[in-house]
Amino acid sequence: MQGKYPGLKGHEPSRAQSQSQHDGVMAASASLRGVTELGGSYSNEGSYFEKDWKQQFWGSNYPRLPRVEKKYDPNNLFTVHKGVGSGD
Repeated sequence: MQGKYPGLKGHEPSRAQSQSQHDGVMAASASLRGVTELGGSYSNEGSYFEKDWKQQFWGSNYPRLPRVEKKYDPNNLFTVHKGVGSGD
């Protein structure tokens, strides 16, 4: 198994291993979506590759959340990947 320290000799990440892990997560996610209505996800454990992240992470609450985010975080200090206000 490859190490987790990119750039350190002898610890280079394995592209094949990463792809295999990604494929496994995507297959498991697809299986779960097949048996749950509207899927759903907890944003801290959500897939980085989630395409329908607004619905999966925030559901029907998302349309109002950007206004709340702008009120309490006008300088985007707490912007994160696929978080409220992070872009479309």
